[in-house]
Amino acid sequence: MIWINPDQRKLQRILWRENMDEPIKTFELSTVTYGTTSAPFLATRTLKQLALDEAGNFPLGSSVVMSDMYIDDVLTGAETLLEAKELKNQLINIFAKGGIVLNKWCGNNTELIEVSENYDFSDSSEIKVLGVYWNPKHDCFSFRVKIDLHELNTKRDVLSTIARIYDPLGLLGPVVAKAKIFLQKLWMLKIDWTDLLPDTINREWRQFVESLQVVNDININRCIVLEQPEVIELHGFSDASQSAYGAVVYCKSITSDGRMLVHLIASKSRVAPTKQTTIPRLELCAAVLLAKLVHRVKQALKLNVTNTFLWSDSMIVLSWIRKESYQLKTFVANRIATIQEMTSSEQWRYVATEDNPADFVSRGMDSLKLKTCELWWNGPKFLMSNQYPQRQIPVAVIKDPAVHLDIVTDLTSNAFIATLKRFIFRRGKCAKSYSDNATNFVGANIELKKMFNLVCKPDEALASYMASEGIDWKFLPPRAPNFGGLWEAGIKSFKFYLKRVVGNIRLTYEEFLTVIIQIEGMLNSRPLVPLSSDLDDLNVLTPSHFLIGRSITSIVEPDLTNLNENRLDNWQKITKIIQLIWKRWSVDYLNSLQQRNKWHFEKKNAKIGDMVIIKEDNLPSCQWSLGRINNIYPGKDSKVRVVEVKTTRAFGAAIAGNSSGTRAHFWLNGYVNKQNCRIWSEANPQVYVETPLHPEKLTVWCALWAGGILLQKR
Repeated sequence: MIWINPDQRKLQRILWRENMDEPIKTFELSTVTYGTTSAPFLATRTLKQLALDEAGNFPLGSSVVMSDMYIDDVLTGAETLLEAKELKNQLINIFAKGGIVLNKWCGNNTELIEVSENYDFSDSSEIKVLGVYWNPKHDCFSFRVKIDLHELNTKRDVLSTIARIYDPLGLLGPVVAKAKIFLQKLWMLKIDWTDLLPDTINREWRQFVESLQVVNDININRCIVLEQPEVIELHGFSDASQSAYGAVVYCKSITSDGRMLVHLIASKSRVAPTKQTTIPRLELCAAVLLAKLVHRVKQALKLNVTNTFLWSDSMIVLSWIRKESYQLKTFVANRIATIQEMTSSEQWRYVATEDNPADFVSRGMDSLKLKTCELWWNGPKFLMSNQYPQRQIPVAVIKDPAVHLDIVTDLTSNAFIATLKRFIFRRGKCAKSYSDNATNFVGANIELKKMFNLVCKPDEALASYMASEGIDWKFLPPRAPNFGGLWEAGIKSFKFYLKRVVGNIRLTYEEFLTVIIQIEGMLNSRPLVPLSSDLDDLNVLTPSHFLIGRSITSIVEPDLTNLNENRLDNWQKITKIIQLIWKRWSVDYLNSLQQRNKWHFEKKNAKIGDMVIIKEDNLPSCQWSLGRINNIYPGKDSKVRVVEVKTTRAFGAAIAGNSSGTRAHFWLNGYVNKQNCRIWSEANPQVYVETPLHPEKLTVWCALWAGGILLQKR
């Protein structure tokens, strides 16, 4: 017991009498009393002071009391039996200094346990440790969840059952995540505490509760490392879905003779906000959660960790982590700053979604599946090798397919420095910059050669600026413009459409700058690959994600392309220029995705889940019509030519491309949601599928797109 200072005991007075006939007596509690508000703090603070006072006499025991005490329980261990015995003696002595006697000893080695007359735990098969059961004999953790299966359930029943799943380490993370997601669903349905769940929801809950009984059959080894490991690595994984995001950490130990062990340590999960949030932002939140979890694990384990690897399947997040936070929008910048404070960018790597165990805590999983899930308990298989998958993360404008455009008023070093500064403050400082060699400027005008000489032989002002900023300027090999294919293609697109639309129109500096920046936005809005494999997620990765962390958006303006110039003011003329460039470039860009190779080049079949771009007229600039293949209809040759596509507006059907391209017609027999239309293919007139469509005749030409299918509506 812990005594209270006599001067303070008057603050712990109580009134007492044995029965109604006796007078009321006043008592002062002389010890720290369980149940009072201050009791947890006073008990912990007293033990801490005792550890500080006796640190010189009992260093091992003092360290354990400072870090491994949980109210009145000591949970600790040692590398060897000899060290464990010494630790036990120091704990007994250090507590004796405070007049405290330790009882209820329990350990995974019988030599550590003394049989007590009052507390005999030497033959105990299980004891409860912070809500989790520990079997000393087999040295493993287990869970005991009491299940009450009701025919009908209320939200209060759901919460009561979820509260019984006490899992402080997150070893049952996917099960807990599924329960959290289900509870959030009830909140979104605005179901009251005493209201019965709707039938479909109730059936889903009953299935979850029935499978929850399997949790009691799961046993998890307590020891996470091999004896005398030579190398200890921490591997953390993060992932997110529209429902939740989470992180999981594993420990990998390697001995001098090459033996390896990978063991689950802990996991954390959070439900996604009810307000719709993009997948990249949720992935970023998962990365923050992982950084915090790994930081906490390192503090708790006190192991000599050799290396730390942090894995994410989001290329966008990995790209953000390698940027300076000031270059990013506030939401992203704040979280990137947190990640960079706790981890280094070199620790972060890419992992394929199918190898990411954090996927389970972002989507949830039933207990039955979790029990036998090797990926969850042991991590991805590549952890059992000495070589890990490596994927280059795009971090600079040169390496990612993004375009930055600017204009200069003259070819002096001061103007060049000003342009370079604008680039750095908008995109961030780059360590290396690449440009064409002068011999590539065949037929170029004198201004381009002047620009090359300015960079190749900088004057004092330019040389001083590049040196102070640490910028290393590189030139491509002579007569090899193909080395700069990425930016060459981007600049070619810019110049081609600018010349043909602007022509001889005279623009002011402000008007010209407006045009080229809007062209930059168009080029950086093009879809690259889907952001996730989720069928309901129609978000795609664009070059703008590498620059501003999200897709480019534009202001929707009236179509001015068919109006005469004399009816437009100056800024309307600029709008018309942009609209004409967008219409021509977007059509040509989509056509460039339809590569028609010879028939001996086999193209992949369309499959469910593929992202598609739908070629549609009159879309505003920087907007693309996207969809996901929801169903496929293979022909007799197993080639998919008919697909059902889910878009943000409705379901549609189209013919997927083969090696030569296929045309199809949609013949409508009625109205949407009333009758179906018949799809007839010229390649096989006998094959058709019934599906609801818009009441109009459409011709669709489809071809494969990098990362999905291109559908052209005419």
